[in-house]
Amino acid sequence: MMATSGHHVSDCSKASRVHPFGLEVSVTQDQLLTAFFNHLYLGQWELASACAASLESLQGSDDQVDIRVVLQAIIRHPHDISLGLDSISSPHQLAWLASLHLKQEARKEEDLSADDYREVELRLLLYLANSDAGSAVLQEVYMYFKAVQLQLEAAHQMLVQKQTLLPNLSKDCLKFLLSTLSKDVTLGHTIIQRLLLPKQHRVEENNLSLHQVYITCLRDCISSLESVGDRGSVVEKEQMVQLIHSLLNYFDPPVSLLPRLDIEELFTSLLRLANHYPGLFNESSLTAILVGRDSDTLLQTFLKVQSTMSWECVERDVCTRHPQLKCMCPELRINFALSMMDDREAAWRNLLHWVLENDQHVLIKIVNSSLSYRGGL
Repeated sequence: MMATSGHHVSDCSKASRVHPFGLEVSVTQDQLLTAFFNHLYLGQWELASACAASLESLQGSDDQVDIRVVLQAIIRHPHDISLGLDSISSPHQLAWLASLHLKQEARKEEDLSADDYREVELRLLLYLANSDAGSAVLQEVYMYFKAVQLQLEAAHQMLVQKQTLLPNLSKDCLKFLLSTLSKDVTLGHTIIQRLLLPKQHRVEENNLSLHQVYITCLRDCISSLESVGDRGSVVEKEQMVQLIHSLLNYFDPPVSLLPRLDIEELFTSLLRLANHYPGLFNESSLTAILVGRDSDTLLQTFLKVQSTMSWECVERDVCTRHPQLKCMCPELRINFALSMMDDREAAWRNLLHWVLENDQHVLIKIVNSSLSYRGGL
């Protein structure tokens, strides 16, 4: 699509190089517009964008081509415009680049609405994620996204009567999201975020299956790491651990959905894995990932599971060495285990941990323990 806009350039070139007095701005605009389309055709977006920015600064008379209108047309119809070389790899990327330029340089709100930008962005994301998925799956994701946008618009305009339940995503669609998330966590997470309704929205059922994709992906990673065992290479294991960390970093479901996502079971599996690979996968890194969220519910749940597993380990250890303690209550078994620890500092630390966790005063705990021992346990 080699552009030949305007007539001033050709007239000047044939008129013995006479300076176009009074037409300098018009000639410059024609030259810039021609250069814009030429660079666009050759896939040189950086140069095309620079031409567009210069044209915007020269925009004045009504008879000149408005470059913002041109960019809007490119966003709506990005196909068969560029050869797809260099910085423009696909029509979807071209539409996104044009929308990004408008978003950054927009002088009027109607140049590019937020809804239009999100739609262009989603089309690019689906193009990047489209490896094995069929067109029907991609179309379903796109239509679901459109339905979410309608819900948000209705909620923003207080049109409660127009808010209807969203359709359930099919198994093939969820499988596509799971595959994308496992291959590229950032890409998969970004697509899922575009399909989620806000946490304060009255409809949360639609978000449950999307948050479940993270859980399924994490469990698949845990199973893969467990199946590798000691046979796999260190590099392979480190890649799996990094994937788990990335998934946990993005995973942040609303508190209301946590009881339905089996979070405690997930954290139990992660902690068992950390105990199996102490040099590769540690509990402190998991704790650090969960710190700093808007809600500390995930962190509190993790610490609860961590504490429960820790005391269970103490009980098992002391019962193995002293089988006669199996008939006693857990608290007495833990008291005995603490009293038998060689590391006194660790014993005091565990004792304080126990009283804080069970909302007891440390002196009450010490007196009760002393009375238990005086009574012969």
